[in-house]
Amino acid sequence: MPSALITGANRGLGLEFARQYLDDGWQVHAACRDPESASELRRLADGSDHKLHIITLDVTECRGRRPSRSGNRKHRLRKLVTRARGQHLGPDASRRGIRQ
Repeated sequence: MPSALITGANRGLGLEFARQYLDDGWQVHAACRDPESASELRRLADGSDHKLHIITLDVTECRGRRPSRSGNRKHRLRKLVTRARGQHLGPDASRRGIRQ
């Protein structure tokens, strides 16, 4: 199952990307600064059959943090969606956008 990391997933475009990737069958790692206040994202996670994981992440506080590596290829990150700068990165980014 492909996986995506989405920053700013608690509202707006980030939340919509999380919904759409879930609908497409992706494993979603949804990052936001304060998961406790992200009630809509938590509801989405509750109904996702463990396909959406909420991560506490403040992209302005990343000093000294390094991403962990996993030897398991099944869980490798395939997409990064960062709404901080409006970028949507990945191998098929030019073909993928928000459906209207």
